[in-house]
Amino acid sequence: MDGAEGADAIAWEMVDDFDQVGLAATTEAKEIYDGAKSSIATAQSVGIAISVASAVIGLAIGFYLAWTIAKGVSGAADAARKISQGDVNCSVDVKGTDEIGQLGTSFNEMTVYMQDHVQAASAVAEGNLAVQVKSRGDQDALGNALLSMVTNLREIVGQVRTQATAALKSSTSLGEASDQMAS
Repeated sequence: MDGAEGADAIAWEMVDDFDQVGLAATTEAKEIYDGAKSSIATAQSVGIAISVASAVIGLAIGFYLAWTIAKGVSGAADAARKISQGDVNCSVDVKGTDEIGQLGTSFNEMTVYMQDHVQAASAVAEGNLAVQVKSRGDQDALGNALLSMVTNLREIVGQVRTQATAALKSSTSLGEASDQMAS
């Protein structure tokens, strides 16, 4: 084998070696690509599962909040309906200190206020003008009206009493005068 043929053989041997290295690199690259593709698919599946789970949890929390709000507002609405029909012996079941709880507490305070004024009005209706009506301020329309009514009734009763006493004195004087004329 001469030098040129030896060089050709070495060159072909090198080409075969490069082909094998290239084939090995291509095979390894394909395995890496397939592994990456599988990892991406897994990550997408996990992302979708997390998204679906988050949506389900969010919906569950939303429904729970809506239910608790509706329940609290429904209780307040029932109390308001009863009060509008004149039933002041009602209350709202208060659970919590959030806005709905504050609404229930306010309704309960309002019914106690109305019950106090119903008791005062009932006492006046039974003739008890000694009842103590308390106003809660300038904005207390019902309390101020009841207070004014009791005060005015006391004045009217006082005037009637004064006039009845004067009429009794006049009647007594006329009776005495009549007796003197007859004797």
